[in-house]
Amino acid sequence: MKTWGWILVVIGAIAAVTAIFMDVSVGGSTPFERINNMGLMDERRNILSIGETFFLAGIVLLGFGSLSPNNHKAEENRIIDPMKIPTEKSDIPANLMVQK
Repeated sequence: MKTWGWILVVIGAIAAVTAIFMDVSVGGSTPFERINNMGLMDERRNILSIGETFFLAGIVLLGFGSLSPNNHKAEENRIIDPMKIPTEKSDIPANLMVQK
């Protein structure tokens, strides 16, 4: 999940930056005249919306990916059955061994 999260964050950020720097105007009748194009403005808004959706989805995946149990050490998550008596010293977890 964390890998997909990073991928979505990067794609979303690239799309958002691309949309912000889009030129939404076209040339007019003179070389110094620029006219705002409503179609290009809508395209910029759509790309920005898709980019921010991908970015936020990636952030959510990163957040939930850090909560997954694969990131914790196996020794810390080990549950010891109180009815089982260890037969060898290697069966006793290191954090429960009595140091002399």
